[in-house]
Amino acid sequence: MRPTKVIVRIDWESLVRGWPIDEEICDMTGVGPVPVTAVREMIASGDVFLAAIVTKGQDVVNVAHLGRRPSATQRTALDWMNPGCMVASPQMLLALKVAAHRIGEDEDDIRLLVGHLGLTTASEVLEVAEARMGDRLDPAARFFVEELFGVE
Repeated sequence: MRPTKVIVRIDWESLVRGWPIDEEICDMTGVGPVPVTAVREMIASGDVFLAAIVTKGQDVVNVAHLGRRPSATQRTALDWMNPGCMVASPQMLLALKVAAHRIGEDEDDIRLLVGHLGLTTASEVLEVAEARMGDRLDPAARFFVEELFGVE
């Protein structure tokens, strides 16, 4: 069964910000104005074939068919750019897990990666994470790691 096609017109700034202001538009053909969150949920769900007319004021800046998978043309370009299998390094996986710091979800993965990398202290873990995440690593991530491995 093919997904339903839904056409939305949305101002770029509204999509990025999460809500429209002033004269910005976010509406669905045949329905009228809709919350930006509804458009974002449709994009994330993949349950509908979403055609988005992205505007900046009255100017159309992009028309995109949004799906969860790349088109055949995009797939070809991706295959050409990355002909082999790409896998994140254990250090990058550790950095991403530390940055996410989801309580009850990431602890076991972090401990497994730390053991694999031969790290023993919170400062070593944070050094690896900060080298890859830089400013994107927030103070809560540091606290999360220190709680897992103890403060030195």
